[in-house]
Amino acid sequence: TKAETKQPKGAAKPKPKAKPKAKPKPKGPTEAEKAQKSLVECEKKVKTNLSTTGHRFTKGDRVKVQGGSSKWIDAEVISVGYRMNSWPRWKSVPYQLQLATGGEVYAPLDTDEFIRLAELVRIEGILGRSGGGGRAKIAS
Repeated sequence: TKAETKQPKGAAKPKPKAKPKAKPKPKGPTEAEKAQKSLVECEKKVKTNLSTTGHRFTKGDRVKVQGGSSKWIDAEVISVGYRMNSWPRWKSVPYQLQLATGGEVYAPLDTDEFIRLAELVRIEGILGRSGGGGRAKIAS
């Protein structure tokens, strides 16, 4: 049998042991930290594409093109090293693009002022940075 310990009447009851304070849960990365990580990944992708193909983007990449008045328009790369048959043989542009709103345009130069990775524009908005002010030209 187990021996029971009884407190005499009128004796103070022992206080229950205090529960240890729960450690605060570690907070996940902030939006800015996530954006900074994505920025590094985007820059790495662009750098890899540039070193292997000579272009920053590849067919199927989601991009934003400068449409004027500092407005970026969603688009998808549909052709790299695009050249229209009616152009002189020496003329080509880096990208032909399908706009999300319909229609096709081309980026006359492969620079941030004309075309940017869509994810990069989103990240820069979070980090408080802004892009350039060039324009994409409508293919004719």
